[in-house]
Amino acid sequence: MLPEWILLHAGLMLIAWVLVLPAGIVIARFFKVTARQDYPRVVDNRIWFKTHVVMQYAGVICTTLGLGLAWFHTGRLNLGTAHTLFGLGAVALGWLQIVWGVRRGSKGGPTDPAGMRGDHYDMTPHRWVFEWGHRGGGYLALLLALGAAWSGLHLVNAPGWMLAALLVFPLLFAALFWCFSRQRWRVPNSYQAIWGPAHPQPGVRLIVPAPRVGEQGRGKSRHTSSRLGLMLVCALLLLAVWHRRAARTGADAQKS
Repeated sequence: MLPEWILLHAGLMLIAWVLVLPAGIVIARFFKVTARQDYPRVVDNRIWFKTHVVMQYAGVICTTLGLGLAWFHTGRLNLGTAHTLFGLGAVALGWLQIVWGVRRGSKGGPTDPAGMRGDHYDMTPHRWVFEWGHRGGGYLALLLALGAAWSGLHLVNAPGWMLAALLVFPLLFAALFWCFSRQRWRVPNSYQAIWGPAHPQPGVRLIVPAPRVGEQGRGKSRHTSSRLGLMLVCALLLLAVWHRRAARTGADAQKS
């Protein structure tokens, strides 16, 4: 029977990386516009943003508590194990996401009381870096957390069914992305969600006739979902290869 602190550590990490943080990512990605919002007549629905922020803070706090619990009971962080390296990387990226989000820059535009000029409305280089870094950092953190969970189960000699069950969660996550990307009314672009589908991005898009709701960005959404699925499959294959090599090494050591 595993010690209670290990079970609590695993529970906090699972709550954070399997439930709260992925749900926050899905909300930010696909719920910028809701089904009853009457988009594009009604824009700038901030429910998604507030929910995303609360869930990401809650998830990062849970994972930090899990890390602190392990550190307190072991008295050290063994950097020689894959579990520690994956876990530290995921926690560090989680906090980096929060810091990066706070420093995402100004908003601007006709809905901003501060005035038209802003990093988001003008799509300044600072905002472009934030857009790509924040999104990519979140997906990378999930992959590192998956590696930490897999190596952690291997570390405590968990039964095979637990390792198999762990693979269900990233597959469900990828399936949600695929299903939501197929729904035409969803608007994945925050610029369109705030200022409407026909509003041009200064210096980026030309003024064109307004597309059908959800039509603009649909191809990009499918492309992003395909990339996410490919990343998850590659990560699972790497974890499977690593697990098999570790098991073979352990068997060879026992024979010798």
